[in-house]
Formats: sequence, C-alpha cells, structure tokens
Amino acid sequence: MNRWPRLAGVLALAGALAIVLGGPMGSMVSAAPPLVSPAVSSTATLQPLMASTQLWVGENDLLIDLLDADGARFAEPAPSASAELIGPDGQTRAIVPLGRIRLTDTGRFLYRGRGILDVTGSWVARVSVVTATGDRLEGATRFEVLVDGGTPALGQPAIPVQTPTVATNQLASITSDWEPVPQLYWWSLDEALAAGRPILYVIDTRRPGVGDGCGSAMGEARVMRGSFPGLVVIHAEPFISADGTVVVGSDQVATEIAPWAAAWGVTAPPWMFVIAADGAVTAKFQGVFGTDELLSALRQVAAYSPGRH
Repeated sequence: MNRWPRLAGVLALAGALAIVLGGPMGSMVSAAPPLVSPAVSSTATLQPLMASTQLWVGENDLLIDLLDADGARFAEPAPSASAELIGPDGQTRAIVPLGRIRLTDTGRFLYRGRGILDVTGSWVARVSVVTATGDRLEGATRFEVLVDGGTPALGQPAIPVQTPTVATNQLASITSDWEPVPQLYWWSLDEALAAGRPILYVIDTRRPGVGDGCGSAMGEARVMRGSFPGLVVIHAEPFISADGTVVVGSDQVATEIAPWAAAWGVTAPPWMFVIAADGAVTAKFQGVFGTDELLSALRQVAAYSPGRH
C-alpha cells in the first residue's frame, strides 16, 4: 500500500495546526504580503510625478509629469489622460481630465488639470493614460495639501489694501531691491483691484538675514512682468519700523509686519498671490516653488507674450 498520500495529508494537517497555534512549522510559511500604497505600486505601468508643490484647500492647478515604467518621459501626447483625486480619508473626490501643455517654447511637456482639494493632508492622484496605440497605463503619486496659515483661501476675493507706490514715495525708500523696477510700484493693490486688472501680488524682501528663500519671489516678479504685458505686478516689503517707515535696509529695525502684509495673513516672506481680473485669488505660493507652476497659474488669468515689455 502506498503510504505517501496519507503522509502528505498528515503533514498538511500538521502544518495548518502549526500556523493556527503559532508553532515551529508556522514559521516556515510566508506571511501574506503587506498592502502596497498606490503611490508606490509595484505593478504600475506609469510613473506620474506631481510637479505642483504649492497646493492648498480650494480649486488648484495640478501639474503632473508623466514617465513610463522605465523612467522615460512621454515623447508623444496621450490622446486621453485623467487623474482620480483621492483624499486623506481614502475617498475619491473627483476624476479630472488632464491636458498636455508646454508652458514655454523650450520647456518640458506636462499634463495639467483643475481640481478641488477640500482638506489639508496627504492625497493620492491615480493617473490613467491611453496611448496612441490604445494601451492603458496607470500609476499613482502622493502629494500634500498645505496649511495656509491664514492667507486668503483660493477662490476668495482679494483683500484691497493700500501698498506703497512711487506716486507718494521715493523708490529707494519702499523697496529693498538692489536694482528696482519702478513699474512694480506704480499701482497700489486696491487701485489695481478696482480697475479690474489681473495681478501678481508679491510680498518679499532682499533685506539680509530675514530667511531662506527671501528675494526669490522678487526675481520671479521681474521675469513674469516681461512675459505677461497685461499683468499688474505689485511688490511690497513685509516689514515696517516703529514709526511706520518701510524697512528696506539692514540698518533699520523691523518691529512689526506691514499692514498690507498682515491683512493678507502673511507673517514671514516670501509670498506670491495670483489674482484674476474679477478679484478672486486663484493661486498662491510660499517660499521656494517651481517656475512652471507660477507660469501655469498666471496663464489662467493673463495673456502670455514672452519678451521685454
């Protein structure tokens, strides 16, 4: 009589009991693999990368760089692309279409969509692409919706405050810029809002020792003014002294946040706010950010025409 089937059955039963009871044979059985986050899925055929670093509660521009499984950027446009936006609670908020764009003549191609992000925290964008050959590629990436610290929410009306201008001040007394551009001080913010103009409002300083990233927004403001001729670019220093003087030099003592910064909830520069012609805040940026995301936000509110204007 062949005893091997019976022996195999006994061994199988013993193995099962050992697993249940935690015995030695249980240690020989591999545990079930852990659940894999969508952001790092080992079966993904697509590697989406969130190029937008400044995302807040409200409707946002979502810039996504698409790479294939080998890490190569897509050379051809995808006929169909979308992103499923999944909140911190794991619930899908929306599926937004993505369109391929190139923000400058020599820049990289990205995919852009608009989506409402309703809470702060860690989100997932699950991206699906149909290629020209009909193949479906999928992958996911994580991104953070930031706490804004009290600045105006996206979609809310801009706050009309009076900012210093060259109409009533010497240029050198209202800016710490080493080579100031007078046009950044032609308009007061409240005047530009009343005129119904698209605005880039910059609160920043080149004053030494203030903090990392300071001065970078002022540099971006110069560039953007030359690329968007219909855009009103306004720069304002963030600090004043005890007598109300704008603090622009290292020899001055900054005692408080300037009223035009405090009204916007700014406590530390730099900040940039994009404002549409209807007066709504459509994007905002704090500290260090990408030029691509600023360009994308501005192209939603003003005509793009690069060059010197």
